[in-house]
Amino acid sequence: MKVQAHIECNTEGFYSVYCNADFPFGFFGEGYTAEEAKEDFLNVFYGMRDRHFEKTGEYVDAEFTFVYDASAFLQHYKGILTLAGMSRMTGINKAQLSQYVCGKRHPSARTQEKIRQSVKKFAEELSHAMMLFAVLFLCLGMHLANAQSTKWIAKGDQAIAKNNYYKAKECYEKAIPGGGDVAYYKLGVLLSEGPEDFRDEEVAALCFFQAASATSIDKLKAMADRNSQDAQMLLGYCYQKGTVVERNLSKAVELYKKANKFNLVFLIDALQKQIDEGGELKVIDENQLLDRYDKDPKFSDSTIYHFSETMPEFPGGIEAFGQTLSKEVQYPRYAIRNRITGTVMMEFVVEKDGSVDNAKIMVSCFPLLDNEALRAMKHIPNWKPGTNQGKPVRCFFQVPITFRY
Repeated sequence: MKVQAHIECNTEGFYSVYCNADFPFGFFGEGYTAEEAKEDFLNVFYGMRDRHFEKTGEYVDAEFTFVYDASAFLQHYKGILTLAGMSRMTGINKAQLSQYVCGKRHPSARTQEKIRQSVKKFAEELSHAMMLFAVLFLCLGMHLANAQSTKWIAKGDQAIAKNNYYKAKECYEKAIPGGGDVAYYKLGVLLSEGPEDFRDEEVAALCFFQAASATSIDKLKAMADRNSQDAQMLLGYCYQKGTVVERNLSKAVELYKKANKFNLVFLIDALQKQIDEGGELKVIDENQLLDRYDKDPKFSDSTIYHFSETMPEFPGGIEAFGQTLSKEVQYPRYAIRNRITGTVMMEFVVEKDGSVDNAKIMVSCFPLLDNEALRAMKHIPNWKPGTNQGKPVRCFFQVPITFRY
């Protein structure tokens, strides 16, 4: 339920938070600042809620919105707004405001309402102005970035006309922040079709991949047809993700196999399993689980659960899992060289014996990082399996693996 909590400030400048909602237990918060009082209020509430649940089995929850009384508001914002500023905002003279801030006097209900309405109007005007400024700055920033990018691309084209390829490369690289797709494409063409001693197959393939347009993917396909393994890996990733081309896992696996210098065996294996299973894994959710218990409390099968009474747990907890995994992961040199970072979201099955199986990529990051995440999971020690009615069951588990260097 949604509950309004009130923040008050006494004559000594001490804050308290309370609410008038009908709870089966009492609680309030105190502090030398409004933030301290709010934190104390929530901590006391959580403690009383948990204690009440332990005693009665009744779970009480609430979503709190905090409202300042006039004195508390003025006290809280006195370090941000001057008395003169608050006076202009509320229409109340500085002498009165000073007494309210110090807690020597408490404003009447009418004055409190006047302050609330003034603050509300000020907040609305400020919000509108901030939004307008944000839009203007964003549009201006984009316009300037695009203008700069167009300028650098034109300079790069002029440098190519003069056979100054190093200058052209420098110009296209400077154009990337504001005109990524065009700049990436032109840089890719320069590095794949320029003078022999200037070509860089690895970076050219990455540029076409980053440009992510139909024309750039055609260039990537042409490179792949010429047996460029860099292009084959990146084109495979396009098919795995459905970037520009239609998603096709079989085609992705075929291209990953050709790009054998990257040794993507774990990713290939995971994708092949996904193809063979047709994405159809037998899953049961919480409601189905409870329904099965009602009908047959002793059932036991090979179903893979998203939810179980006791979820799988790594020895030492999730922090120990992260530490074990970080020791096992080896950051691919290609990814370091090309500054590739990101997070791979993995899903796997914790079997009845605690072993990890059927790992697959739920959210992909990059082929080499996906492959490394899958490889590392092969070396993870057994988990404590999930259980239903005290019996081990197969259970899904998801974890993010972040790659940064």
